[in-house]
Amino acid sequence: MPISWKWTEVAEFGDYCAKALPNFDISDLDLARWSIEDTTLSNPIAASLPLYTDDQPMRYFRTHDSPRLTHLPPLVIVFRIDREPTEFAPGEVTGLTAVPESEFPS
Repeated sequence: MPISWKWTEVAEFGDYCAKALPNFDISDLDLARWSIEDTTLSNPIAASLPLYTDDQPMRYFRTHDSPRLTHLPPLVIVFRIDREPTEFAPGEVTGLTAVPESEFPS
């Protein structure tokens, strides 16, 4: 049985996406968010890097590194893994923010 993950977003995630993708209309923005979710859930640990902060453990990936997201401008997607999957329950991932790559500290 494949490992499964469940996606949730902080309330502001949609606003962050809209700000990061200002030229997208609402339907394009929804497709972009779905693509981000789908890409993240395909393998959230292997497809991302750790982001070290004092507050909470987070992970991130760059859209230009993902073949599924080449239609998007260069963004950085930040998320956290709330729970690893078990044989009885899917893992849980929460989308935290999306920022233009130029605004993400290296």
